[in-house]
Amino acid sequence: MKTFGNDGMAWENRLKEYPNMLTTQKEVLDIALAWQGSRALLAAVELNLFSTVGEGSTAAEIAERVGTDTRCTERLLNVMVTLDLMSKQGEVFINGPAASQYLVPDGNDYLSMLHHTAFTYRNWGALDQAVRAGTSTISTAWDSDEHRDAFIEAMHRRSRGDAENLVNSLDLSGVDHLLDVGGGSGAYSIALCQANKGIKSTVLDLPGVTQLTRKYVAEAGLSERIGTREGSYLETEFGAGYDLVLFSAIVHINSEQENQFLMHKAFEAVNPGGVIAVHDFIMSEDRLTPAKGAMFALNMIVNTRGGDTYTKGEISGWLMDAGCETLHSTRTGEMTSMLTARKPLA
Repeated sequence: MKTFGNDGMAWENRLKEYPNMLTTQKEVLDIALAWQGSRALLAAVELNLFSTVGEGSTAAEIAERVGTDTRCTERLLNVMVTLDLMSKQGEVFINGPAASQYLVPDGNDYLSMLHHTAFTYRNWGALDQAVRAGTSTISTAWDSDEHRDAFIEAMHRRSRGDAENLVNSLDLSGVDHLLDVGGGSGAYSIALCQANKGIKSTVLDLPGVTQLTRKYVAEAGLSERIGTREGSYLETEFGAGYDLVLFSAIVHINSEQENQFLMHKAFEAVNPGGVIAVHDFIMSEDRLTPAKGAMFALNMIVNTRGGDTYTKGEISGWLMDAGCETLHSTRTGEMTSMLTARKPLA
């Protein structure tokens, strides 16, 4: 039996044009039910089961240590076994290699970002409401200092991983002082200052964040070269005299109008001949690639008041409208790109 699209085209013919389209009920159900494994893993992370299991423990021992119900804990641990994250020998649960490397909080490979993922998971439950309303319908603020610190720590680990690509994508000649807008832990400022001994940086972020910035900067031995400026980047003055203004993983948090405003602020803050750099998901004009950027747009819908992922054309338009010229685009990773523009000398 043939099935037809709304325009009358037989799907047998349509599949020649779209060979990756799903065709079976199972494929649809696999997508619809994928949240179950995700939520089970995130619950195990939130309950610290992987770090509590040690060299091997029973469900009763783990439940006593973390303060949970033994029966329910055992059922959750069983699922970790079916997901190949743990093994079970009799009544004893043991972390598998991936769990030991990525889910136990010691070492550089720990996926600390999963604590933030668990927070945003709850927000995703309101995706339908956000799509109806055109904005997040729930509180988007950090629910505790602990969550804020975990988020910044997770972003620090992630940023360190792609900092080298960012540094290699920027021409640092003539850069003496940079402004790192919403710079969080200062990971990019640290990388840029390490790459060029003559650079100084100012990280602009919220007061609760900058206290963490100073900690990471001190650990890197760069306190004399990297300072902080406290406040909201939408409300606080940027200052002036910068050779480079960097927006890394920032524009996706804001609405189009807010980003236009930020580019004008950056243009006023940067010296003539200086550069404004935007590092982010930069989408194709049809907004389909990179695919993870398309999914991330939904993450911004449920977690921010006006955030989105933006195209090269949109970001270029903000920069040109602010008065910049000489645009240049560079791919910095599987999902990210760098778009730079220069302020005219006169």
